[in-house]
Amino acid sequence: MKNSIQTLVKEGKETISAFSKDVKNSVEYWKEDINQNTNKIKLEIESIQETVKKLEENMPKASKNEGNQ
Repeated sequence: MKNSIQTLVKEGKETISAFSKDVKNSVEYWKEDINQNTNKIKLEIESIQETVKKLEENMPKASKNEGNQ
């Protein structure tokens, strides 16, 4: 009985240790993936903002009379 309990405790510690390592690795991978996506999103937003700015600059200015028609 004593040997069985010792074996069970040892296996439990090994299992928990392996599980903990897997969770830590998964969290690190997730953080890296999130950071990459965040950077991509920031670049896309900057590109969209620049495009909107260029469109606004190239649009003809509306005259005051056009608003009254």
